[in-house]
Amino acid sequence: MPYLVFVGCCLIWGSTFLAIRIGNEAVPPVWAATIRLVLAAPLLAGLVLATRQRFPRGRRCEERCCSGSSTSA
Repeated sequence: MPYLVFVGCCLIWGSTFLAIRIGNEAVPPVWAATIRLVLAAPLLAGLVLATRQRFPRGRRCEERCCSGSSTSA
C-alpha cells in the first residue's frame, strides 16, 4: 500500500508540472490560478463530505483564511 500511495503522489506531482508548462503557453497566469481554484474547491469539499468530516469553523479558521488571502498576492 505505501508504494501505491507513493506512485499516486508522483503521478499527481508530475502532472502538475506538465499542466503548468502547457498552461503558461495557453492561458494567462490569473486564469490558470482561477481554473485551479475552481477545480480544487469542489474536489476538496467532496472529499470532506465523502469522509464525513466537518468543515473547519471558529475564530482560528477565520484568522487563517484572512492571513492566507492577504499573503497570496
